[in-house]
Amino acid sequence: MQGGSGSSWGPGAVPLAVRVSRRTVDELGRDGIAELAEHLWAGNCQTCGTPLGAERPALLVDDLMVSALASLHHPHCLRPEWNDGGGIRMTSSELVTHLTRALMVPLPFGGTGRPAEQRPALLVNPGLEMVMLRRGADRRWRVATVDLHTHHGLHPADARLHHLSPDRPVAGVRARLTGAGLRVELPHATWTAAVEPAFGAEVRRSAGFLLAVTTMLRPDGHAPLQSLVAAVRAGQVATGWVATAS
Repeated sequence: MQGGSGSSWGPGAVPLAVRVSRRTVDELGRDGIAELAEHLWAGNCQTCGTPLGAERPALLVDDLMVSALASLHHPHCLRPEWNDGGGIRMTSSELVTHLTRALMVPLPFGGTGRPAEQRPALLVNPGLEMVMLRRGADRRWRVATVDLHTHHGLHPADARLHHLSPDRPVAGVRARLTGAGLRVELPHATWTAAVEPAFGAEVRRSAGFLLAVTTMLRPDGHAPLQSLVAAVRAGQVATGWVATAS
């Protein structure tokens, strides 16, 4: 099956073939695997921690009944498997790669009749090699990146990002500029991003920034805004305005 790879941004990405078990095909279906593959990227093996490289990685799904964790591994470290036998092989959070990208975005997005103002934003992929799935009322498994982060105070992004305002920062998310860059702390994760001085100045001027979280994009290399817009329209971005500590 196919997924994201390299330094591209999801739509139009060079596909990455992954090894899956027959049980995984039975549980997710071909369409479900294709959807999942759009959110997985070649980072590090979640068993040994070394780069996955060009070899087709093995997909492990740990079934937790109402949710599941899908992760990538070297095939010589772990065979493809749908694991619901009780011995859950949770990967260490230290092995999961998060990537960030600082960029300026116009707010509000298009068509509002008001002039857009460029605001600082931090785009985060919280886990290249591992994503959460959730089983819906229809019994179908779906990628749950947005669900997970809305549980922690972010919002599913609408096409115009109406809910984003410096006057309504996300509660429970802390951020500050340090000598090393921007540090963001959520209840379940901490992310760091190196930022240019000019971007840091914009964060200070705005007293915060737009946080956009998605596993549909890999935010390294060239970062076209239209790719973020496409992910927003696909319903695959959780967003919020984060106030920075003074």
